[in-house]
Amino acid sequence: MRNNPAHGTKLEYTEVFKKYSRLEKIRRFFNMKKQKIYKHFCIQPYQANFTKAHVKEYVQSLDTFLQMGGKLVASFKWKNYMSEMNDKDSLQFEDFYEILFKWAVSPE
Repeated sequence: MRNNPAHGTKLEYTEVFKKYSRLEKIRRFFNMKKQKIYKHFCIQPYQANFTKAHVKEYVQSLDTFLQMGGKLVASFKWKNYMSEMNDKDSLQFEDFYEILFKWAVSPE
């Protein structure tokens, strides 16, 4: 019975463990998939002149590429992270990827 998670003595750590294991899973995903996502970014017609105006289109394309079924489009509120930018401001892949990563590992 002490090995049963429903009756164990360390139940207070269960939620904390789930939270940190989720964050670690996301960190590993982003570390492993960065090259694939970068290659996907490079085949976009606007990659040389990527601006804030292209982000919505790219997020939709990335959602399809990662086979997320619309979850990325629905939950990634990129406008919150780019509020100080104008639509014509240039955006590098590394900057976009950093914003995406911060969003992914932020608490819900």
